Amino acid sequence: MRVLERLRRKLVVSCQVNEEELIYPIVYRGERLYGSRFIVALARQAKICGAGDLRIERPENVEAVSSFVKLLIIGLWKRKYPDSNVVITPTCREAVVKAGADVVALDATTRRRPLGEVLGEIIERIKREYGVEVVGVPLTWALVDLRGRSSPMASPPRLLR
Repeated sequence: MRVLERLRRKLVVSCQVNEEELIYPIVYRGERLYGSRFIVALARQAKICGAGDLRIERPENVEAVSSFVKLLIIGLWKRKYPDSNVVITPTCREAVVKAGADVVALDATTRRRPLGEVLGEIIERIKREYGVEVVGVPLTWALVDLRGRSSPMASPPRLLR
């Protein structure tokens, strides 16, 4: 089954915690709930509750989840560069395929990418070197989060050719 068809027929659950974006640290019984062990627990619970596929951020989390949960993993890596506003898998070096992602998600907008990379070349390189599909996450509208700040909300993924 092609990746796009699979994504259309399944619930994709995003299991990610970015410690820098937390309003309050998540603590349970004195332990901070952050890191790969916590992400694996989230992913396992998501599968039990009916997730068909997973969206996992950071290579160490992709690697940990792929070892314990047998679902398709859409991997991404949020990185900030001073010369670009693109954050979701902004360059080819953030492609999380080596860590075990089955599909790579990246920002598919036309904004300038860091390190002089070009979106089309990144997509072609990921597909050629790793043989996986790439889905685009165009940031098309925003919601206001609980802190009153604008928060990007992704539209449904689309397969990039």
